[in-house]
Amino acid sequence: MAKQELKLNTQAPNTLDGRQVRALAFMPAREALLDQLLGDFSSSSRRALVVGGGYSPLAQALLDRGFETTVVDPSEEAVEIARSLTPGARFMVAPSVTIDPSLGDFDLVYCADTLETHDHLDQMMGQLAKALAPGGWLILDTVADTVIAKFIYLLAFQRLPFSKIMPSPRYAASRLRNPEAIRLALRNAELSLEKIIGFEPASIGALVSTVLKRRSGRISDREIPAASGFKLSDEAHPPVVTYFAVAHKDA
Repeated sequence: MAKQELKLNTQAPNTLDGRQVRALAFMPAREALLDQLLGDFSSSSRRALVVGGGYSPLAQALLDRGFETTVVDPSEEAVEIARSLTPGARFMVAPSVTIDPSLGDFDLVYCADTLETHDHLDQMMGQLAKALAPGGWLILDTVADTVIAKFIYLLAFQRLPFSKIMPSPRYAASRLRNPEAIRLALRNAELSLEKIIGFEPASIGALVSTVLKRRSGRISDREIPAASGFKLSDEAHPPVVTYFAVAHKDA
């Protein structure tokens, strides 16, 4: 099959949406973290906000775990698709750096596909903190500032013709941040960091193979999670490329 046209926030025929490819690949690790965290979730209220969810399965994963779920995304096209795929959630089109305070407080805020695409980390963290209810939890997933991460995100995903899945310059070196930068931003927003944990594909070969097969149309979107095999890393190992930061707001 011919290579797919690269275009974000679409399910149009013969296109490849790099946001969705990435989101689908990450879902096994995201769900593993949710299950790990929710084992200790004691709040009787379950209101969740997803920032930057696009039309990924993340909203459905939260609905399945008993959360009343709201998704805010800057793409009108992605939100239109998401409404049809996940009718049980509430969707709003808005810049990810501006969360409407009228939405109220949330017991869980999940920030996806956002920190690595925005320049103003402290501004973003302040908005996320305001959206949290006292005692609420924040999950961030983002990209580390490492040599390997730069090769994958700045070169392979944006520039190399055979592996490109994103338009350039969606990612920039200044937006790739190591845990220490996240830790400082959380502290400035008066949030308490609970843990940093990386997540990774089954192997580099599995990731490369998945991207190449999806680029050429040899696998569909629904085959991406199993093909890439993303999982949580050993907590003792510093994040190599992608990682979660889990924080909470004091009650």
